[in-house]
Amino acid sequence: MRRIVIFLAGVTVLIAVSWSLIERSDEPRYQGKRVSFWFKDYIQSRTWRVPATGPSYQQGAEAMHRQSAAALRHFGTNAVPYLIEQSFNTRQVPAIRREIDFVLNSLPVSWGLPPFVDPGVMCEQAPEALKEIKPPAAMLLRLMSGQLESTNVLQRTQALYVLGTAGDGAEQLVPYLVSALHRPAEAGFAVQSLD
Repeated sequence: MRRIVIFLAGVTVLIAVSWSLIERSDEPRYQGKRVSFWFKDYIQSRTWRVPATGPSYQQGAEAMHRQSAAALRHFGTNAVPYLIEQSFNTRQVPAIRREIDFVLNSLPVSWGLPPFVDPGVMCEQAPEALKEIKPPAAMLLRLMSGQLESTNVLQRTQALYVLGTAGDGAEQLVPYLVSALHRPAEAGFAVQSLD
């Protein structure tokens, strides 16, 4: 019975690793790792993947965060489409995938396996990663035209928040932000993005 359990666990890990590796093979790479890996690393360096004991925790998390933030800046605008996609990703992860990813996340970080991060957390953190890049406003407007014009208030508020990450050409965003000031549910996000 024990052999069967070990065999099934091994097959599960092999399937999960294969799934993770081929899931986004078309992504840009830096130091052999895809933008999705660096983004997840960026998130986890701010949360829970780094060992959480002793004074080395803070140093390890800070070093990991600096490295992943530098990688995102290295990608520059090549990472923006992926991060925009994640900003609006509301899909639910199947329970079996969560279980597999829980097992994978318990393996040593040094193995270099892609970490699992819940899509909801990725949606929240993608604008923070975009702040590292400061994408051109024209690019943000082009990639988010559907969300800015959506009838879904949550999509529009997220789009307004993402607009606050713009770098060059930010003055192009003023009409969108001023228009949002007239809608109570969006006014706070518009003001935040005007800063």
